[in-house]
Amino acid sequence: MSEKKDPYWDAAKPVKIGVLMDVPERHYRFVFPLYDFIVDRYINSGRFHRRIELVRKIVYGPPAGYIADVMKGYHELCDEGVLAVIGPNHSDSNLAITAHAEARQVPVMSLGAIHSHVSEYVFNVCWGAVPEDGHIVASWLVQNGHKRVTLTYDVAAHCKIYAQYFRQACERNNIKILAQKCHSDVNDKFAEEEMRRTVVEHRALNPDAIVCFGTGASQLIWGRVVHEAKWDVPRIMNGAFFQANYSYTHEFFDGWVGTGLWDDDNPTLNKLRKEFKQAYPALGEPEVLEVPPELLAIYRDGMVALLEGVLAASILTPEGVKHGLETVTHVPAASGGPRTVITFGPNERRGLRGMDLMVLRRLNNGKLVMEGRFEPNLENTLV
Repeated sequence: MSEKKDPYWDAAKPVKIGVLMDVPERHYRFVFPLYDFIVDRYINSGRFHRRIELVRKIVYGPPAGYIADVMKGYHELCDEGVLAVIGPNHSDSNLAITAHAEARQVPVMSLGAIHSHVSEYVFNVCWGAVPEDGHIVASWLVQNGHKRVTLTYDVAAHCKIYAQYFRQACERNNIKILAQKCHSDVNDKFAEEEMRRTVVEHRALNPDAIVCFGTGASQLIWGRVVHEAKWDVPRIMNGAFFQANYSYTHEFFDGWVGTGLWDDDNPTLNKLRKEFKQAYPALGEPEVLEVPPELLAIYRDGMVALLEGVLAASILTPEGVKHGLETVTHVPAASGGPRTVITFGPNERRGLRGMDLMVLRRLNNGKLVMEGRFEPNLENTLV
């Protein structure tokens, strides 16, 4: 005789949340422990009355892999009964996933920089900020008196949008773009040869500064060829500058300024760094893994936002989680400045809010130091 089951008295089954991981192993080696750390905190807080099961799906996506494989991973997680999915991380995959999420109606917490993919079932906590970065970069140029620049970006869809907003910011701030070049977003000899030619062409124009909006390998190759050409010009890039957290970039990124999510004055991030280090001390050792603070911030914010949405769900279905996410408001963020918060709403799907969502850092002799924040250019304000 089979054992009888009683859904009123039996131990509750766990809430399933999908983790769609499309970044290199050097990232998810610390992201998975971070997600476990955050889930444990929520369980131990007493606010959750069920276990939480993270269903992990590692996929090989863009720029070198196939976006279709990322979409396949999402559908496989949906088939396993998850209530929501956190990821993907690459902006082009974010753009592609919208139609799939709308069809499956399983909420997605995307973590890419792009903004134009959000929809009824797609929420975003942005790793970088496509609309804002162009204006933050222009603000730095104005603050430092750089009025004549050259621009490089790559063929990834979101990098073209970066460039679009930067051109708008230049027009608003009377910055002249002397030349611009769109490069490949993959790592091969043809891309490198093209970039070397671009260095020669752009250097001949004697710009005040050079601007780069990259993704994947493109900004790494560009930084290296600029360094090898010994072109010591003021230089700034978008949120792809997070790679400056890794020592393998220090030789050729030294002297660059970039936008990023790591603000020294953010108490939420400082607390997270201290407590995560205590929980996983080995992950802080350089020979084991370098843990970039801004990546801790963005992955923490994405998971916290999603768990708050699950907590707020009136019913444990994907639809219920969607409605729960719409009520998440003013959660302190680890990303950006001290007053950055996570807020969604019925018609609001981009979660990170605040003037200092993205700040500026400089790589100086192997150390990332604060360079500044966005400053409005009142001279060009019409009224």
